[in-house]
Amino acid sequence: QGLCVLVLGVAVGGLMGQAEGASNRSCGGCLFHVSDAGLLTREGSCAGSCSSLPMQSRGIQNILNGTFDGLSGLQQLYLSDNNLTCISSKAFAGLSSLSVLDLTGNNLTCYHSSWPPFARWDSNVRACQNEAGCDVERVKVTTTPAPVPPPPSPTPVKKATFYVDCWYLGSSSTLGPGSYNLDQMGISNDVLSSIKIPSGLQVELFEHEYKGRTLTLTSDVLCLVDYNFNDITTSFIITALSPPTTQPQTTTALRTTTTPAPTTTAGLISTPPPLSFNWSAHHREIFQPLVWYTFDDPNDLGKDSSGNGYNATNHGATHDSAANCKRGQGCVHFSASGAQQYMTMDSRLDLGSIQQTSGITVSFWGYMSAGSGSYARFFDFGGGQSNNNWLVAVPEPATDQRLFQVHSYHGASNVIVDSYYNYMISIWHQFVISIYPDDGSALANKWFIWVDNVLVCDACETDRLYSVSNVAQRGWYLARSHWSGDGKTDGGLDDFRVYAG
Repeated sequence: QGLCVLVLGVAVGGLMGQAEGASNRSCGGCLFHVSDAGLLTREGSCAGSCSSLPMQSRGIQNILNGTFDGLSGLQQLYLSDNNLTCISSKAFAGLSSLSVLDLTGNNLTCYHSSWPPFARWDSNVRACQNEAGCDVERVKVTTTPAPVPPPPSPTPVKKATFYVDCWYLGSSSTLGPGSYNLDQMGISNDVLSSIKIPSGLQVELFEHEYKGRTLTLTSDVLCLVDYNFNDITTSFIITALSPPTTQPQTTTALRTTTTPAPTTTAGLISTPPPLSFNWSAHHREIFQPLVWYTFDDPNDLGKDSSGNGYNATNHGATHDSAANCKRGQGCVHFSASGAQQYMTMDSRLDLGSIQQTSGITVSFWGYMSAGSGSYARFFDFGGGQSNNNWLVAVPEPATDQRLFQVHSYHGASNVIVDSYYNYMISIWHQFVISIYPDDGSALANKWFIWVDNVLVCDACETDRLYSVSNVAQRGWYLARSHWSGDGKTDGGLDDFRVYAG
C-alpha cells in the first residue's frame, strides 16, 4: 500500500539543552554537589576511580579545604565560568595525578603559588600577598561519609549502553555513572548512534572534550540522527538521578502527527521539516536494510551483512583500514590508476520493481579524491548506457570540487540534483537518496536527498525508476560508470545500504 510515512516523535522537553542545569555530578564512587549558596561539597569516597571532573558553569562560589582530598587519580578538573572569588591555598593539595586545572572565567582576585604550575586562570589575576588569606573562613571537612544502615538487599548499579549504529546495533560499551572522555568511552570518537538508558540515569553528550554542543537524555534513543547529534560525540557524563525525580520521564515513541512544534534548546535548534519531508527515509537507518555492505572483511569485501545473501562481486578494489574510513572495521578503496576497479551488486535485485512497489532508499558514505576522472561515479545502477540508469557522480573532481550530481536516464538525461555542497572532494560525505513508490499518491515517485543530514532535495523531482527485466543486462555498479567515456573513481565507499521503502 505504498510507503508509510512515520514520524519518529520525541518528547523533547527535558531531553536536550539542559547541559548546565544539573547540580550533581557523579565521579567514581562519590557525588559532588553545589548548594543553593554556591558551596561545592562531596559525598562518599572516590578513591582513585575519579579521573575527570567537569564542574564548569555551575554557580560555584566557595570551595572548602578537603573537598578534593584522597582523589589521587584525578587528572582533569574543570572549574571555569563559575563565581569563585577566593580559593584556599591548600584546595588542590594531594592531587598527584592532576594535569589539567581550568579556573578561567571566574572572579578570582589572586592566585596562590602553591597551586599547580599548569593551572589556567584569567590574565588579570595577580599573585596573592597572603598565602593563607582564603584559609581563614574554611574548615577542613572529612571525606568519610557518615555510616548508613546497609540496604536490605544489594542494589545493582544502573548502567547505560552506547552503540555505534542506530537501532542498538554494532559495537557497544556499557558504563555506570561517571565522566568519560575519548580514552574512556569504550567506543571510538564520532561514532555514537544509539543509547539504552535505564530509568534513573541521565546521559549528557558533548561534541568535544566536555565542550561544544551538548545533548541531555534520560531515556532510550533509537537513533541520534533524530537529534542532529549522530556520529559527533567525543565525551559524555552519566549521572544517577536522585529519586524521586522531579523531571517527567521522556520517551521515544512513534507518532503520526505531521506538525510537531519547533523546539529550541541550548546549543541546538530543532525546526520541523516541511510536510513533504520523508520521515521514513530520514530514519531509514534504524530499519532493517535489504542490502548492507559494511566492507569490513578484507577477505570478503562484498559480503552482504543484511543476512539476505545479496553479496557483491569485487573487481580489483581493495580493503582500507578503519582509521581511514567512517564506520566499522574498514571500507573499500578504488584506485583510478591501472585497470578499472569497481564492484557490482547482486543482479537478482530488481531495483526498479522495488521502487515502484514499496519505494527505495540508498544510504552510503562516499569519498572521492581529485585524482578521479570526469563524471566519476559513487554508483551507477542501470542496464547499460542510457538504459534506465540512476546514478551519483562528481562531474569534475580535479577542477570543480564542490559540485555533485544525481541523474536518472530513460532514453534522455534527467538531472535530479545539480548542486554545490561545501567541499565534495577529499572529504567523507554521507548520502541518502529516497524515492517514493509509484502508488498514485501526491508523493508518488518523488525524490528526497540528504547530504550529511542536510535535506538538499525535498520532493524536488518526480521520476519513477524502470525495471531492467533482462537480468543479464543489470549492472548495479559501485564506483563505475555505464558510459565508456567517463573517468574512473579514485576514492572509497563505506556502510552502503539499500532499503525497500
